[in-house]
Amino acid sequence: MFEKRRYFALLLLIFVGTVCSACGIKALEKEVEDQLEDGVPLEPVVIVPEDTTKVELIVKTGKGVDNRCDTWSGQGGAIRDRILYRLYDTGLCQTYDITDLARPFKIAKFELGSHMLGNHANCVQSCVDTVGNVFLYVSGLKGGRAYVEWVSPMAAMLVQTITLMPTEVFDGKVGFNIICGDDGYLWIFGSAGSKLYFGKARKPDIQESNVLLTEKDILDHWTVDGYVYHQDVWQGGMVYGGYLYMLFGGNGTPAHLAIYNVKTHARVKDIDLSSVIREEPEDCELVPEGILVFTNNGDNYYLVRPAALN
Repeated sequence: MFEKRRYFALLLLIFVGTVCSACGIKALEKEVEDQLEDGVPLEPVVIVPEDTTKVELIVKTGKGVDNRCDTWSGQGGAIRDRILYRLYDTGLCQTYDITDLARPFKIAKFELGSHMLGNHANCVQSCVDTVGNVFLYVSGLKGGRAYVEWVSPMAAMLVQTITLMPTEVFDGKVGFNIICGDDGYLWIFGSAGSKLYFGKARKPDIQESNVLLTEKDILDHWTVDGYVYHQDVWQGGMVYGGYLYMLFGGNGTPAHLAIYNVKTHARVKDIDLSSVIREEPEDCELVPEGILVFTNNGDNYYLVRPAALN
């Protein structure tokens, strides 16, 4: 009898601890949402991809960001100096001032220089040159192309087209994301058949207007077997600090964010987003307050922050 009591007491402690942990997360979510709504700046956080700390606090915010434009679906998103460049299928762009994450202010709507039916604008990452010019590396997805756009909050101009040639490294396939990471390299990722493909390539000189990426330009690559597209739809992503953050979900599959160490090629963390994000996740971006996830529908984005340590 004594052993049974100890057993039930242990179960009770585990149950109470689990409930309290869940309550703690919900309370923290509410606290963050209240801060955002009250205009209180959030403290910057450090995302440590390989840390054992869970990253599961997801706050719906940014109400007022259009995730559709002229009937075209929302796709990539990049941020530079608190200006959000929100991209849409065919290469439309709308810009927002997101100094206040809860209240983004729309600045302008315009076409990218690469605006056309063949540009899906699937994902995008920004970089800046030595004199402060901002460039967007836009993954057109179709035809294995990336478009490099000089941008301001009011306009854009196409300055370079990068085309991935069929290579043995990617089994002759070209329909992948191509972006520029914060490390100054091009990163290629996506799927073909039952494999996920990843690659690192040289970033062409911005003075080259048309660039063909061939086998000799690929500096590193790896694959992951056993992938099934209709069970886990791959989306956009970003490369920061030695890690590739890659979104999955949509078409009835759960939303989640996979994180890969680009040096070891290991998948070091997977953040479940499905309990909060029911729309199709499209792209993500790193800000001091956490990770912003952009979706296909709705009028918001989502802020992902580390869970409370306690």
